[in-house]
Amino acid sequence: MRSLIFCLLFFATGAAASASMGADGQLAQVFDGDTIEVRLNEGNLRLRLHAIDTPDLEQDLYFDAADAVRKLVGDRRLRVERVATTHGRLAAVIVVDGTDINGELIRAGFAYAHRKYLGLSEFDSRYCALEHEARVAGRGIWALPPKDRIAPWQLRQYYRGERTAFTDFSNETIVNCKAAAGKPDTRPGMIAADPIPGLTPPNPDCLIKADISASGKQLYYVPGMRVYAGTFINEDDGERWFCSENDAKNAGWERGRGR
Repeated sequence: MRSLIFCLLFFATGAAASASMGADGQLAQVFDGDTIEVRLNEGNLRLRLHAIDTPDLEQDLYFDAADAVRKLVGDRRLRVERVATTHGRLAAVIVVDGTDINGELIRAGFAYAHRKYLGLSEFDSRYCALEHEARVAGRGIWALPPKDRIAPWQLRQYYRGERTAFTDFSNETIVNCKAAAGKPDTRPGMIAADPIPGLTPPNPDCLIKADISASGKQLYYVPGMRVYAGTFINEDDGERWFCSENDAKNAGWERGRGR
């Protein structure tokens, strides 16, 4: 068993080290439009495609984006251009026959330029312009109504309780896109989020989730805590929303663990 674990660690570490200097390989698996696994000489390596964000599972064109990756890469040799490590995963630009696949997904309308991560690679300097091209041409996500093409990172912010409305990028300019490069997205939203029972607070000023654990303990969670996004409130079972921590404590609820 120890030898097997050592071999797995060796191949994983070797593949990562190889990718950090740029490496050639082939597409092994597509998980979604911006997450793939590549086959290198040193072993397989899972990668996040740098500075792009494709639709999440619950959004339109999720499967189309993944299919676009398969079509753009196919069984041809690819080049992994390592950029950074994002949330514990390697982020890279994939190049096939001199073509930046990350950029092509944006150009085809299957991905947004992920503003927060722009500016880390010479490749991503074109991504705002490519997004603008796709938007003007009405390709992919840009053919959908604004409410159906929410930026995936904003959708995840919503699930974490960090926003209650989404930005309409219909009139985004290249200049505005570049101005947001490397910064967290705190811009206000104009598209109201559809209420999700148990996830969307009835009162937008009362975001604290008061949950009853499996053991019957009454715990509350505030936006930003690790378990907040995955906590659903079932008011029929006695769970509820609070507007302040003091209100929750005074009602007999304890602050849950996790930041």
